[in-house]
Amino acid sequence: MLLTASLLLPIVGTADAVFKSVDKDGKITYSSSPTEDHQQSVKVNIQPPPSDEAVKAAQERHQQNLKTDKMLDESRKHRAQEVAEKNRLRREKKKKAEIHQKPEKPKEQGPYYGIPGHGIIVLPKGAGINRNRN
Repeated sequence: MLLTASLLLPIVGTADAVFKSVDKDGKITYSSSPTEDHQQSVKVNIQPPPSDEAVKAAQERHQQNLKTDKMLDESRKHRAQEVAEKNRLRREKKKKAEIHQKPEKPKEQGPYYGIPGHGIIVLPKGAGINRNRN
């Protein structure tokens, strides 16, 4: 049994090793064993996978982030409802104020005459323009 364990130990040790090799054409290859030309192969250090504790901590942070997101979303909706209600009350107040206001008398103005390139001008009432020329 000790002999079997000693034979398997080198296999387990090299299973984690990854070698990067570059051939003469510049092609990069990754493998679990070095190439025949050991000068062209470089051992690549690979980080071990995260521990179970790290995975559990990440899952707990994720759950906490989901709770926070839900709380913020509810807060946004509540704020939007408050703003909508406040705007509705303002509109109602404005309508009530408009009902109690006296309407403004429109100012009497003379006829409108269009002048190409200059827009419309308003002449005062009673301007000395003779429209009935014969």
